[in-house]
Amino acid sequence: TGAKQAPNVILFVADDMGWADVGYHSDHILTPNIDSLAADGVLLNHFYAQPVCSPSRGALLTAVHPIHLGFQNSIIYNKSPYGLPLDRKIWPQYLKQLYNYSTHIVGKWHQGFARKEYTPTYRGFDSHVGFWTMGVGYYNHRNCFTGDNCGLDFRHNMDIITNASDIYSTHYFTDRCLNIIDQHNTSQPLFLYVPYQAVQAAVVPIRDRLDLFPHIRSPERRELAAIAYSMDESIGTVMEALHSKRMLDNSIVIFISDNGGHPSENGHLAPGPSKNPKANDAQNLPLRGGKFLLYEGGIRVPALVWSPLLNKSGYVSQALIHISDLLPTVLDAIVGTGIDDQDYIYGVSQWKVLSNNERPVRWEIQHNVDPISNSSAIRWYDWKLIQTRKHIGPSFADYMPSPIDIGPHLRTNIQNNDRLNSKTYRILRQMNRRPDYNVLT
Repeated sequence: TGAKQAPNVILFVADDMGWADVGYHSDHILTPNIDSLAADGVLLNHFYAQPVCSPSRGALLTAVHPIHLGFQNSIIYNKSPYGLPLDRKIWPQYLKQLYNYSTHIVGKWHQGFARKEYTPTYRGFDSHVGFWTMGVGYYNHRNCFTGDNCGLDFRHNMDIITNASDIYSTHYFTDRCLNIIDQHNTSQPLFLYVPYQAVQAAVVPIRDRLDLFPHIRSPERRELAAIAYSMDESIGTVMEALHSKRMLDNSIVIFISDNGGHPSENGHLAPGPSKNPKANDAQNLPLRGGKFLLYEGGIRVPALVWSPLLNKSGYVSQALIHISDLLPTVLDAIVGTGIDDQDYIYGVSQWKVLSNNERPVRWEIQHNVDPISNSSAIRWYDWKLIQTRKHIGPSFADYMPSPIDIGPHLRTNIQNNDRLNSKTYRILRQMNRRPDYNVLT
């Protein structure tokens, strides 16, 4: 018998979905398909993304930390003259090189389009249906997020789609996924990357599935619940199509959010007015803060891995995982090794950790180092250190780490702990280094 074919890889990414915006973390959000994948797969309880979308997606696609992509300070805007550095290989390029995968993206790109070379089909994807910018209307597919720089952004490869007006983007993306699966030659492995628009805030009110949530009093929260439910339906439909084509038995399915949710009530924890029209009334409770912030609510996000290839499943992993780990993890599952041909790789393979429920391989995550806004954060074991403008000063107490979870085993006065003291000063020196910039490539 011949060697077993490389597994299909299905990567679902939600946009701005908070910790409490999935059914398994909420008593009023319905996501039965996501919940089922989490129950039957491995739920990642300490999975970290970046606090905003472009940096998260850059780290996801390259396994490189955003501080080495030039993405440590901001997102890519419509007029940004740069994109994800072109010298960086991304998922479809690795997968084509290894086993000639068929590679498709359906949904949001947001990794630059100042030059055509930055766009998906010039970076290894066989096709792209979706949008290049940070977001569009769910029905009119126009980007108007940046003032007067406004226009239709709905594309099939390099061509504008003009016949999709008034079609809900989640439905359009679902149909595209079904078309890809239907046309797929199963003698070739499939990589399907589905970065949904959901659950990003809706500029025009959503009409789909609102009737399922009369118990939610807040109109904005009810809308998020409806958007999340439609996305969950889409995931279930895609999974059923894969099952019908007998592709699931040899597949790895991943679901994550790109950053924490964007609460409508920002209060003192986030920039902007207390009622932000671009917020989606997400909830990150019991975590602190949300999108844009280095607090847990901004970067610790819902995530799971489902696959029949896992030796152990149906459990909650407490392993520390960064979004940049996913590419090395999948490559390890396919060929038994991570990435060894690129510089500045931050991601590490978590495949053996997750497949066998083994001892974690990470004890530390550098969340960000941004000298422009003078904000940085790092997690080390169960401790987290945040440096912001508010905390600049000579006093050691200004940089005192705080425990991730308050519990008896963590009630420690760090100033009387030589080991933690030494670690803290080493981390501070690391955080104050100037990062490597590589933007205008």
